[in-house]
Amino acid sequence: MPVGKGDPESHWNKGGYAFRWSTKDEIKFVEGLGSWAPKKRAILVSEEIALLKSYLAAMPLRAKWGEINPVLVGHRVRNLISSYEILSRPKGSNAEHQ
Repeated sequence: MPVGKGDPESHWNKGGYAFRWSTKDEIKFVEGLGSWAPKKRAILVSEEIALLKSYLAAMPLRAKWGEINPVLVGHRVRNLISSYEILSRPKGSNAEHQ
């Protein structure tokens, strides 16, 4: 069977990527973390924060970033974490105004 552009085997057999994953693609992936949760229950904000923190902790272990700008991805992950932490604060908390 011939290996085409979209064939996942082409990644391994050719020693390269069948497509280019951009910074925008990686940010979209990060923003979708947790969307795999079963439809029967919403993902908790605390779970979303945990997933993002795990991703952030694993970033230094990634050997190849290709065309992805890890600095921009890291900024977006940290901004998402901050946003979710603000959402998880109790309403009326003094911490909201700091």
